[in-house]
Amino acid sequence: MELMNTLLKVRDRIAQHGAALQQNEMLTRYALIDPVLRALGWDTEDPTIVVPEYTTPTGRMDYVLFWDNQRYIALEAKAWQGNLPGARNTGFQYCWHNQIPFYLISDGDTWELYDMTVQGGHILFNLQITKAVPLGPTAYALMRLHRAFMPLPAQNVSAVVSSATAIGQSTLPSGSIGSPSTISASPPYVSSSPSPGTISPSTPTSGVASMASQGVSLADLHRQGYPVTGKQPKQVIFPNNISAPVRTWKDLLIEIVRYLVRVGKLPTAPFSVGLKGQSYLYNTTPTHASGNPMRQPAQVSTSQGTIYVETHGSANWICRAVYTLVSAAGVNPQDITIVF
Repeated sequence: MELMNTLLKVRDRIAQHGAALQQNEMLTRYALIDPVLRALGWDTEDPTIVVPEYTTPTGRMDYVLFWDNQRYIALEAKAWQGNLPGARNTGFQYCWHNQIPFYLISDGDTWELYDMTVQGGHILFNLQITKAVPLGPTAYALMRLHRAFMPLPAQNVSAVVSSATAIGQSTLPSGSIGSPSTISASPPYVSSSPSPGTISPSTPTSGVASMASQGVSLADLHRQGYPVTGKQPKQVIFPNNISAPVRTWKDLLIEIVRYLVRVGKLPTAPFSVGLKGQSYLYNTTPTHASGNPMRQPAQVSTSQGTIYVETHGSANWICRAVYTLVSAAGVNPQDITIVF
C-alpha cells in the first residue's frame, strides 16, 4: 500500500535527519508532509487541488486543499517537533473567517485534524507516526484524509474502503482490516464512533439514491403538511451528497444551521420565525425578540461569532422552521433530504 510505504519512509527520514528537519520547515514539508499528502491522493503538483502559501485578507496558510472546486482543508505546516499548539488558535480563526470546514496541523510526524464547523473546533484525530506501534492502525486512521473519500472525514473507514473500487480491503495495512473497534478510541488512534457535527463520507450514487428513497426532501415535507409526528430522523443529506448523521430533530436543526454556515449562506442573526416575528430561530444572544430567554439554546460558531439556536420545539415546528430558513438562505429545499 502506497500510504503504508510512505509512512515507513517518513519514520526512517525522521530517524536519520531529525536535526535538520527540526531546523527547517521547508525541508519538513518537502521530505515528510508532501509525500503523505500525495499518498492520500492530494496531487501537490496540481494547483487546482493543492495550493501552497494560500493568502487571503485574513492571513496565510501553508496549504489549502481543494475538493469539488471549494476550499476544504487548510493545512498549517511546522518544522519537525515545531510548535503545533501555537498554530491552533491562528488556524482556527483563519478557517472561521474563510469558511474552510477542516483544519489540519502537521510537523510531518504528528497530524491533527479538526472539524471547524463545530463550536470551538472539534478534534477528529491526533496521530503520531513515530510513536505508532504497530503502524497499521495509524495508516488506517489517516485514510480518513484520502481524497477519494471526500467529503470527509469518513465516520467508518472500513465501510468506505470495503465498497471503494480504487482501494479495497486487501490493500489495507496489516492489522487494520476488520471492525473499526480494533482502532483505539484515544490518541494516537482515532475513535471509530461518529462525532457530533462531523461530515460523513461521500456515498456512491446508487447508495445516495437508496438512502433518499427512504427519506423525503424538505420541499416534499412542506407540500405534505409536515407529517413527521412520531418519527425520528437518522440522517440529513445536503447538496453534493454531503451528509450528517442525526438522532433527534434538534440534531437536524443544528446540522442544517452548520451546513449553511459552511457554505456561507446563513442569513444574518437574528432570524425570526413564529407569530409576528416575536420568536427567533437564532440570535447573537440566547433571547427572543420579546426579551424572553430561549428555552433550549444551542451554540453554533460562525465567522461573525457565536449564535444561539432555539432548539425547543416539536418535530413539526422544527421542520417548518428549517424550511423557512433554507428558503431564506437561497438553498432549494428540494435539495435537502431527511432520512428516517
